[in-house]
Amino acid sequence: MDRRGTLVIREAQMKIFRLQPRLQFERDMADYLKRYFPFEAANADLERWVRTGLAKAGQFGLTTRRQNALFLALTAILGAAFDEDPLIPWAAEIVSSPDGSAADRLSRVYDKGIEFLRAVGGPKCGWLVRAKLRVRRQDMTAAAAGMSRRSMAEKIRQVLAQMYPEKARQGGDKAMKKLVGLAIGRARERGAETPAAALIHATHMFYLGAGFDQDACYPWAGNTLDDQNAGPVDRRYERMHQLSLEYLNRSFQFTG
Repeated sequence: MDRRGTLVIREAQMKIFRLQPRLQFERDMADYLKRYFPFEAANADLERWVRTGLAKAGQFGLTTRRQNALFLALTAILGAAFDEDPLIPWAAEIVSSPDGSAADRLSRVYDKGIEFLRAVGGPKCGWLVRAKLRVRRQDMTAAAAGMSRRSMAEKIRQVLAQMYPEKARQGGDKAMKKLVGLAIGRARERGAETPAAALIHATHMFYLGAGFDQDACYPWAGNTLDDQNAGPVDRRYERMHQLSLEYLNRSFQFTG
């Protein structure tokens, strides 16, 4: 109050008041993710997941509560950068299509995404479970041994196809080659030159999505690779892979 006893609301307070509906909406979306994706939400940077997801949904013209929730669900099942993933090029084609409303395009991507997951998961998700077991047993250093700069891309593609043949077939050779080439390039951008680092990057793109190292669902991935105090970049890739295996083990143990 001022000296006359009049209530004075500061601009900073007004800003907080205006933010309240947005903050409540973000909390509602976080609760939605915790309810329908409890394991992912428990292991994610949940606040960043919601905020970055809602920001991207807004760029696509999505406005309603249902549309935003559906978009966040897509980032959970296909990855935060699903519209840039070479393994699912139909996602980018649909969201950038001039046909239909933003809501229609979102529904088409969601339906196609569920169809894709069923195709690569197999009966009762048996193919997916076996693929997770294979990646847990895979020795990345041994698999990368003997890879030359010239043969690296093709050999990495072969390793990925052996670990998860159903997903490799569903994506197709052209998409797999593009994914591996992109992974090698991104590992080099980080300063990694060894075949093992490229294989680890490609494996994570293959299993977690093209933008796994920026995905709030997997905060340990980007944090580890970006931590220059954690040693040389190739060692950071090894550390990230170990954290990935710990995450995978938690997913097998999760009963929520």
